[in-house]
Amino acid sequence: TTMPQIYTGYFQIRDLSDGKGLAYQWAQILRVAASLKISDCYGPIPYSQITGTAFTVEYDNMEDLYKHMFDDLDEAISAFKVAVLGNEDMSSLSEYDLVFNGDFNKWVKFANSLRLRLAMRLAFVKPEVAKEQAEKAISHSLGVITSNDDNAGVKTVGANDVVNQLYTMWANYKDIRMGASIWSILTGYEDPRLSKMFTQGTLNETSGYFALRTGLNLDSNKDSRLGYSSPNIQSNTPIIWINAAEVAFLKAEGALRGWNMGGATPQSAYEEGIRLSFNEWGASGANEYMTDEVKTAANYVDPLKSSNNIGAVSNITIGWKENDSKDKKLERIITQKWIATFPNGQEAWTEFRRTGYPKLFPVAVNNSSGTVDTDIQIRRLPFAKSEYTLNPQNIQEAIQLLGGQDNGGTRLWWDIENKSIN
Repeated sequence: TTMPQIYTGYFQIRDLSDGKGLAYQWAQILRVAASLKISDCYGPIPYSQITGTAFTVEYDNMEDLYKHMFDDLDEAISAFKVAVLGNEDMSSLSEYDLVFNGDFNKWVKFANSLRLRLAMRLAFVKPEVAKEQAEKAISHSLGVITSNDDNAGVKTVGANDVVNQLYTMWANYKDIRMGASIWSILTGYEDPRLSKMFTQGTLNETSGYFALRTGLNLDSNKDSRLGYSSPNIQSNTPIIWINAAEVAFLKAEGALRGWNMGGATPQSAYEEGIRLSFNEWGASGANEYMTDEVKTAANYVDPLKSSNNIGAVSNITIGWKENDSKDKKLERIITQKWIATFPNGQEAWTEFRRTGYPKLFPVAVNNSSGTVDTDIQIRRLPFAKSEYTLNPQNIQEAIQLLGGQDNGGTRLWWDIENKSIN
C-alpha cells in the first residue's frame, strides 16, 4: 500500500511543477526515503521505470536502485542548498511541513543523513561506493543531523490528527509488548533508558519490566499478554525517521572503516551517539554508562512460563576498548545503535541483517516450514501477492533479480554472508 500512497502525491507535484522547483525536489527526498524503507523489506522494487501513474512496470535491481536514489538526492540537495544559502522565501511550503515546520536547512541535513544511511547499507557489498557517498554526506557544507533538535520525524500534536500507530497497536489492538532481546540487553546493562522506553507491567500481583520471546504461539486471548511491559509510546509521540544518535553511530562505523567522517574517531562518535540517545530520552548517567566494561546482556526469564527461558546470546560490553578487533568494535557500535533507534523497528531489523549485530534471541517457534533459518532469522518480506496477478511478467523478473526464492529466507543484495571488516 505504501507505493500508491507515496506516488499519488508525488505524481501530482511532479505534474503541477513540471518536474522543477523546490516542491518537486522536496517530493524527491520523500520518495527516496520511502523507497528505501520499501526496498529494505522486499529487495528489488519498481523505481526508475515508474514514469506514469501505473506501477505495473519493471523492477530495478538493487544496485541500480541505489544509484538512482543517490542521483535523486544529489539533485534535491543541490537545489535546497542554493535556496537555503540564498535565503529564498520558502514560507509557502511551511504549512505542509509536519516534520521541520518549514525549516529547509534541516531538510538538507535530513537528506545528507539519509545519504549516509544509504551509503552504509553498501558497506559490505560495495565498499568503494559506500565510502564515496558517506564522505560526500559528511563533507557537505550544510552537514548532517548532529543535534536532537534536528531529529527528523512526523509531529503528531496538532498535525492534522496524525496518530503514532505504534500506540494504536499496543493500546487499541493489544498487539505489541516488550521483546525479550531488548529486555535482555537493557536489563543486563542496567540501562537508564529502560524506564523511558517501556512501562512497567504487572504479573502475579508483581510490578516490573516483563518481556515476551519473539515467535511464541500465543493464544487468541490478547488480554493474556496485557501484564507484560508496553512501549512508552503515546498517541502524540513523534514518529521518528532518523535521529542524531543514529547519525553519530553511522559516523562511528564509517571512521572504523577508515573513512573521513569529519575528524570523528570511532570512539568519539560512538560515545557521542550514546550521549545523544540519553539526551533524547531524558535519561541521566551517560558518562558513567559509556565507561562500563563489565556489564553484559542478561539471561531471559519468562515470569509465567519457564520453558521460554533462554541464556543471554550477547556478551558485548559497553565501554570502548581500543585493543578489541574491528569486528568486536562494530558489534559494540551496532548494539548501541540498535538501542538508540528504538522504536524505529524496521531500521533496527535492517541493521541487524546487514551486520549480524546485535546478537538476538532466535524465535521460540519457527513456523516458516523451513524457508527461514532459525539462527539467522527472517531476511526479507515476500513480494505482495497482488503483484503475481497484476504484474506477472515483471514479478518473475524481479525474483530473478532477487537471486533466490520469494520467501523470508532469501538475503537481500547488501546482506552478504561471512561479514567482517578486518
